[in-house]
Amino acid sequence: MRILIAGYFGKNLVGDDAVLSVILDDMRADGRFSDLVVTSAHPRETEARYGVRAVKLDLACDILSELSSADGVLIAPAGGINEYAPMLPFITIDSELPYNRLCCDLPMQAALCGKPCIIVGAGVADLQTHEGFNSARRAFDMATAASVRDCASLDALRGCGAETSAVEVACDPTWAFTGRTDDRTEVARLTGLDPNIPILGLTLRHWDLTPGRLSPDSQAWETELVGGLSAFCSKTGFQLLFVPHQALATWIYSDDDAFAERVGANLSVAKWAIWRQAITPYGAFQAIAACNLSLAMRHHGAILAALAGVPSLALSYSPKVRALYTDIGLGDHVIDMSELRADRLASELLALWDRRTIERGRLAVIRAERASRHRASVNQLLKVLATPFNLSLRQETALRRHFSETWLTSPFDWGRWRSVDVRDLDPTDIGCDSGGVRSLTRAMAYTTVVDLSAEVRTISVHITHDAERGFVGLRHVQGEDIASVAVSSSLRGAIARVAVPRGLATGPYELFSYFPEPHTLSAFSYRLEQRK
Repeated sequence: MRILIAGYFGKNLVGDDAVLSVILDDMRADGRFSDLVVTSAHPRETEARYGVRAVKLDLACDILSELSSADGVLIAPAGGINEYAPMLPFITIDSELPYNRLCCDLPMQAALCGKPCIIVGAGVADLQTHEGFNSARRAFDMATAASVRDCASLDALRGCGAETSAVEVACDPTWAFTGRTDDRTEVARLTGLDPNIPILGLTLRHWDLTPGRLSPDSQAWETELVGGLSAFCSKTGFQLLFVPHQALATWIYSDDDAFAERVGANLSVAKWAIWRQAITPYGAFQAIAACNLSLAMRHHGAILAALAGVPSLALSYSPKVRALYTDIGLGDHVIDMSELRADRLASELLALWDRRTIERGRLAVIRAERASRHRASVNQLLKVLATPFNLSLRQETALRRHFSETWLTSPFDWGRWRSVDVRDLDPTDIGCDSGGVRSLTRAMAYTTVVDLSAEVRTISVHITHDAERGFVGLRHVQGEDIASVAVSSSLRGAIARVAVPRGLATGPYELFSYFPEPHTLSAFSYRLEQRK
């Protein structure tokens, strides 16, 4: 059977690559799935590393092409069902596909193509918008079968209105990951640390605690972190080893290496180092297993520490971190980032070190239970994936709800659409027009004025054109853009949805379309959709 495996792979992100490693092992051991295709940011690297075919992670057209020839879909989103970035309301087939949108849209696409789709060990958290709640609900209602990785994710789905009676609380697939735990001397050699002195492993990342803000600047909590680490090391003589889980230099939120450098430069400790080897789950596990204690912000850094038998304390920057520790009975090992203080961090690390023998015994029980839970859950899900597809009543109900609530009916209900004669659109540039069709020999932006009330949630735009690419969006009258979305070429009409931000003042706004190349525009209609 040919299976499309969708996840945030090929980003050199330790946690998601660990999930992929486990899922591939599970499917190969099952024996029914001989042809595996994986979504990846860097397909060639993924193909070389894992021996599978790979398709570009953010290209909707390529993914849908693979879906059409697959026998089923497995989504391993890890923590991908979130709104660290807002859930965009509509993505065209030729646009770049945000990961949260991929996770939420594939189950419905699979059902429409008559393919079974399972979701394995999903994390659901940090949903903020109406679109985010609806998309998460639709993903699980449309999946043939699904599991989540913690109880908090199930609660989040219930809060979205999802039908959760068939959603199992399993665990993150990483709990079944295996790696080497006998390389302390080698790790010390590679990092310059002393193998005879205790090491505190750090899986940290940059994070802005202000909701909705993604500032790259140093944060106040970093001062408390540095103070706590310095105090702990001065009392115990510990060395520090930063273990990056991602090192993409294009953005500080994905560059644990740069963050480690920034924190390390402010430490007043005798010895610290950064794990500079390849950013892979095997390398990260090797480094963490060489440590005596762990301080984790990264969700999968905490799991790898537990798998290696290394007692850990967590800094919770997201609900998913506390959810992990709560589910395994270690909720008292978590400090919420908003409550981080240097003296508390130092004292809790000292207490953890004092009871390290007891903690190692607890971790042995936890990892055995989690691995067993994963295997039992994934075996059941793979049975579903190997079964011929039949649309369930739950899925049929979800489809009817989706198409009755959103922008598309079949056929189009033009009575609710407001048609605009393309010759009446106000152009930024002037081309020639005739017979209700506007043909342009250069780039062109068009605008028409719409009057918005506070109840308007989304503007759906139906536009017929022959340009290869374009955009529609909303902006202040003669002012700055508010929101925009790409539209695809469509001689029969493309539809895009522009999300209207909450709290936007009522009044007139400009609904605009823009095409950066020669084109013909022959129809333009829009519809205002109210908030539920």
